[in-house]
Amino acid sequence: VISFDPRGIGRSSAVDCEPVSSIFEVQLAVCADEEPLARSMGTSQVARDMDLLRALQGEEEMNYLGYSYGTILGATYATLFPERVGRMVLDSAPDETWAAPAGTFDQAVSMANELVAMLEDCEETEGVTACPITSEDQLLAAEEALDAEPLVGSDGTEVSGAMLRGYLMTGLYGRAVTRVTVLNHVAGLFERDPEEIDAVIQAMAEGGASVSAGGQIVRC
Repeated sequence: VISFDPRGIGRSSAVDCEPVSSIFEVQLAVCADEEPLARSMGTSQVARDMDLLRALQGEEEMNYLGYSYGTILGATYATLFPERVGRMVLDSAPDETWAAPAGTFDQAVSMANELVAMLEDCEETEGVTACPITSEDQLLAAEEALDAEPLVGSDGTEVSGAMLRGYLMTGLYGRAVTRVTVLNHVAGLFERDPEEIDAVIQAMAEGGASVSAGGQIVRC
C-alpha cells in the first residue's frame, strides 16, 4: 500500500507562503507569484502524478482507495484514464460545486450542525461525564468568553474562541474514541487544568481540521 501527499502539500515539496493579506484572493495571488508550483496544483495535474506512480510500480491498472478530497482525485483519475482503472473505492460523492463558494458554504453548514449534535450528545452518546458545553448557545458564549479572556498555555500560546471551535472540529474527523478524547480535553480546559490547556494547544499546533494554505490553493 502506497500513500502520497499531493503536489504542493505536506511532505511533497510543500508550498509555504507567508500571510500578507486577510483578503483570500490577494493571499493566493501573492503565493502564486512567490511559489510557481502553486500554479499547477490542480486536481487534474495530481491525477497525472498518480498515473506516474502507477507506471513506476510497473502496474497495468490503478487500484485506489480515496477519502475526502481523495474522492475527487479518484474520480478525476477515472475520467482521464478509464482504461487503467482497476479496483477503486471512493468514500463520498460530491458534485461539481465542491470547490465553489456554494460548496464551501454547504460544507460549513453541515460541519456546524454536526458539531452541535456532538455537543448535545456529549453525555448520552459519547459517554463523557463532565460536559461543559452541551448546546450551540453555550458554545457561542464560551467562544466569546475566551476571546475576551483567553486561557494561556505554558509556552504563552493563547486559547481563543476560534481555537476552541477548531479543536472541537477535529473530533468530527476521527473515530468515536477521538470525540471522547476531544470532549474530555475541553472539559479539562474549562477547569483551567494546565496540562489540558497544553494538550489542546499542542493538538492545534498543526492547524487542526482547518484547510491549509496549500489546500486552499488546490480548491482555487
